[in-house]
Amino acid sequence: MAVKIAVLCVAAAVMCLFLRSFRPEIALTVALAAGVIACMLSLDELREIVRCIKTAFQSAQVEEEDVIMIIKAMGIAIAGEYGAQLCRDAGEGALAQRVDMAVRISLMALAVPLIMRVLDVIMELNA
Repeated sequence: MAVKIAVLCVAAAVMCLFLRSFRPEIALTVALAAGVIACMLSLDELREIVRCIKTAFQSAQVEEEDVIMIIKAMGIAIAGEYGAQLCRDAGEGALAQRVDMAVRISLMALAVPLIMRVLDVIMELNA
């Protein structure tokens, strides 16, 4: 799949190179469309990764709540990186930084229940 995505992106980049001098708005559209298609082509592999992670954690007897948290964190990181890169491609570096900040805040918020459980365990050990 990586080869298909690479070919798609290289072809789109070449098209954008030619279009940018005449019609920059179409070049941006081609680049964004290629990015969306590349992301969609990755979905099957992403589903397989999630399935493998779930299976591994289930066999290790990790609580399902923790597995869901890890998968959510992965999703937030991937979606955030993709969104930030789209902003950078569109020449909006400031917006990309805001996306990066939002991702960090979301990941910290997601980690709060885990941090609270760790603190509870530490407090129980000290008691």
